[in-house]
Amino acid sequence: MPLLFTHLTNLSFNSLDTGVEYEAPEDALALGVHSAVMIAADEIRHAERTAAVEVCIKQADGTALLRSIVTIAVAPLMAKVSRPEPDAS
Repeated sequence: MPLLFTHLTNLSFNSLDTGVEYEAPEDALALGVHSAVMIAADEIRHAERTAAVEVCIKQADGTALLRSIVTIAVAPLMAKVSRPEPDAS
């Protein structure tokens, strides 16, 4: 089984694992995409409206085998509605 490295990166995050043996590069990509979704969700939770994380699966020599981008966006569908003040009388 080949030793593959998963590289995750975006504007605020950069990670390269220490290498894992996988049956196929697609297996590494699936796990990398799952991790990227978790990172993007955490950014959304911290008030970002959009988040994107690149996933790159590399061989030990640094050669890229697969690359994907994971994006999450939140768009309000309604304007913020203010509540009327209670009547003081």
